[in-house]
Amino acid sequence: MEIFIGIDQTGAASSNGKKARPLPMCIAMKQKSGSWRFITEGGRKPLQVSRLQPSVIQETFDQLKLDLNWSQTAIVLDCVLGLPRQVVVGPPKVKPYLWECFGRAAGFSKEGKEFGRDVAEAFFSEFLSPKSQGHPKRFCEEVSGSNSVFQTRPYQKNIQTGTFRLWKDLGSVGEPWVNIWPFEKKSKHSEKAWIFEGYPSLIWKQCLQSPSRDLKKLRTLCEKAFPKFEIDTWRHLEKSPDLADSFVLAFGGVFLQEKGQLWTPSASFQTEPNAPREGWILGLKHPNDI
Repeated sequence: MEIFIGIDQTGAASSNGKKARPLPMCIAMKQKSGSWRFITEGGRKPLQVSRLQPSVIQETFDQLKLDLNWSQTAIVLDCVLGLPRQVVVGPPKVKPYLWECFGRAAGFSKEGKEFGRDVAEAFFSEFLSPKSQGHPKRFCEEVSGSNSVFQTRPYQKNIQTGTFRLWKDLGSVGEPWVNIWPFEKKSKHSEKAWIFEGYPSLIWKQCLQSPSRDLKKLRTLCEKAFPKFEIDTWRHLEKSPDLADSFVLAFGGVFLQEKGQLWTPSASFQTEPNAPREGWILGLKHPNDI
């Protein structure tokens, strides 16, 4: 891939739940020299997009005067991409089944609200049976110790609201417009971009070798982990955790591709039966390989 786009989640709603706040964004472009260039701002303002839609992303690239080749683009999202095997019901009409979920999210509202925590909670509760206890987890969540999309509290660890928002954006286009890793296999003939599920905290730990997300150390850690890159400015990243996360997601994609671990994080991943039906987290090593 020659373009990595990192997009941090936000489930925050505005206009009484009618709209969602812009998404923090970072772009990484491969240069002819082989190095990577990271873009974090446009017009001296932090980079962000109003919605995760191809037309909005294209418009952003046009404004920045950047060429966008969709077939060479990977979008790393801070959201859940997959459901636990216990809640996936019946054969999908469209493969991967997530497109049905995205479409449901696009048309879902509650009491006139399109976005927000209570809307997301109502949406995901529809996947659970009345007898469900606890929070169903995917295998990759058990391995990584990350939260289930069905877990709403504590609120600061709630990934449900932001996931719902991104699913809603993805489904609002009306047709599959990206490939979803690892549900689909890489093909040389595909003209679509790819989306990956990324967790910034895992990239901090695994790629940057840092146990904590310390923004003041981000620059030093990145330069140590992967010196072949340039960046327009660090000033937004050192002040905003959300913007830093969007950068870290793009950086993680570049780092893992350079290490040959983007498509196959570790050897046993290739034969893990849960990955193609539940999804997987970018860069997460299979427990058999740790």
